[in-house]
Amino acid sequence: MSRFLTPSKVALLCLISIYTEGVIPNSSAVHVLSFLVASLSPLDTDPSSSENWKAQYSASITDLEGALSTHSSSIPGRTIWDLFLKKVWSIDSCDALEVFFSNLLDLLVKSREEQIRDRDNGLAPELGCMRLSRCSPLGAFVRRAQLEFTRLQFHDSVKLWKGFVKYRLPTYHAWARRNPFGEQAMVDMNLLELGLDTGSQLAQVAYGNIEDDLEEDNYVSTKDVERLLEFQIGELQRMGGRVPDGMKACLERIITSGATLPNLIHYLRFLDAWRAGDYPSSFDNLHRYFDYTMHSRDRSSYQYALLNLAILQADFGCYGEAVSAMQEAVSIARESHDMNCLNFCMSWLYHFGKAFPEQMKDVQNTGMLGNEKEGLAFLKAKAKETEMWSLLSTTLLSEAKFELQNVRFYLHSSLSLTPQSSHNKVVLKKPRFQINTGHSSLECCSLDDKYIEYLLSQLQAIQLPDNDITALLGFLHVEHLIRQGNCTRALEIVERTAQTTHRDNFDIHCQVKLLCLKACILEKTSQPQRGFSLAMRAANIAYRSRFLPGLWEAICALSGVLLSLREFEAVVAMVESIMPQILESSDCALAARAYSLLVDANMGIAGKARSRGSGQNVEFMNRALEYLDCAYDQYEKIGDIKGQCEMVAKKATVMHLTGDLVLANDYAAKYLDLQRLGSTER
Repeated sequence: MSRFLTPSKVALLCLISIYTEGVIPNSSAVHVLSFLVASLSPLDTDPSSSENWKAQYSASITDLEGALSTHSSSIPGRTIWDLFLKKVWSIDSCDALEVFFSNLLDLLVKSREEQIRDRDNGLAPELGCMRLSRCSPLGAFVRRAQLEFTRLQFHDSVKLWKGFVKYRLPTYHAWARRNPFGEQAMVDMNLLELGLDTGSQLAQVAYGNIEDDLEEDNYVSTKDVERLLEFQIGELQRMGGRVPDGMKACLERIITSGATLPNLIHYLRFLDAWRAGDYPSSFDNLHRYFDYTMHSRDRSSYQYALLNLAILQADFGCYGEAVSAMQEAVSIARESHDMNCLNFCMSWLYHFGKAFPEQMKDVQNTGMLGNEKEGLAFLKAKAKETEMWSLLSTTLLSEAKFELQNVRFYLHSSLSLTPQSSHNKVVLKKPRFQINTGHSSLECCSLDDKYIEYLLSQLQAIQLPDNDITALLGFLHVEHLIRQGNCTRALEIVERTAQTTHRDNFDIHCQVKLLCLKACILEKTSQPQRGFSLAMRAANIAYRSRFLPGLWEAICALSGVLLSLREFEAVVAMVESIMPQILESSDCALAARAYSLLVDANMGIAGKARSRGSGQNVEFMNRALEYLDCAYDQYEKIGDIKGQCEMVAKKATVMHLTGDLVLANDYAAKYLDLQRLGSTER
């Protein structure tokens, strides 16, 4: 296998030669140059172009025909495709290929030394001819191609010639039809001069069955294979998943051809085996890749070997081995001053320690990483210094959680957590929004119960080491059970989640959420007195931590408990005081719940006023009707059919109490329509 040259690159060199001859008009020059640059540029990382990888690394003769046949040249009656065929078929032997490459430097602008030498020898500079700059993309490609050809051994140059003969063979009849005069050699001019055809013994020995074997995959260069592997590895690291079947088949053909494969093939196999859950194969391929890499690059990549090994070990549950490997990676990265690797290792260790604190106790006792605050400060400073913005964003999020957990705030944290700002919602609740978006908010979707249980079982079976994701899945499960009325099982999950949460990294958001859920469950099971203390505790924690989204949720939970205790005036006062902040947070589910609480509280006040014989009951009922419309709108935004049905049923009841039986019947009919809509969507 050639390191760089392939038959398709020889064809591109022929096209560049035609371009420098000045026979391509200005109207077609842009199209030709665009095709050349697209063929020579690195593989595109755009997901939409990931299926066109083969056309990018090797321009087939069909691609060239499609790009050139529709554009006319400066020669009347000839297209650029016709001139290209003439140029390609003018290389009629292996000797002609040698001459073609030896003359490639004539396409370039002469260097300063060459110009001085020509001037000293009395040679006038050439005028009126097009030459490529040595630093241009086309000029660099020509220089690289000429240099690589001079480095080829004889058998490699012969193999390149055979590949070029097979590459251009499909265009023989088109070229012969356009050029009916003169000698026409299908394979080699030397065979034509000897009077031999392709079926002769000499031709069979030299070229084999060249007309039957048109496979081009045997003539892929090592450079192209490296580009393909780099592209595929980037796709796997960015998107996850496994190697596509088409790529596997292509690599198998290259391997069976006896080609020399780069070391990246082992890393690609490592990623594929890792995604497949094949621990032995992934472990072997990782070791094989870094054995080859460090053999050629000394120890410059040793820290990355340890980094990949640690991530692999952690993914398969070998946490002790993962921590040991990552500690060694940190030490090597510090010795070699590899800041990118060091920053990533430190970030990984920090988040691993939050997920598995018991595995990190020995590391923390050594003082290698410092305390948590020092580690975050180090990561933030180095992320800014090296412009690693993804690392900076995760570090800032971790710092916000750390400050919430310890109830200490910097000035910028206080500013970002003011009621007028919505940044706290984005930072502190981003994981929840991602989960809700990705899984259609299980507590509000209208799927059948068995499908919800199946979806939850699939998500929980993943067992990701991310505590935030695991906790949020548990919260969604509890909320779904509460909507089903299965409060006993919901309470069991809440208790189990609270027991399994580590005290070292007990997140404020999780703590407030668990207390609110438990208070809600106790309120629905006719135990409001027990729920009152839990809701007060949740509100107190959220207030002291300035965790405003949690504070609004805790106040709503407390209002639900007070509603069960018939403290209607207190519920109205509390919920109305925080309603603007709830609406600002754009949490439609919480806003709908708050409006529903106001409906029930105003109806309770109206009932008390009616029992006292006061005439204010109509006023409170009208307020309840207004809040019913607001709650219905919020439920409609999130597609909660059950919540909409509840609001319509309450409105029908209010209309019946006010004596408007027509509207009451209309809302009752609307309630039935919504129920049918919900059943059809299941």
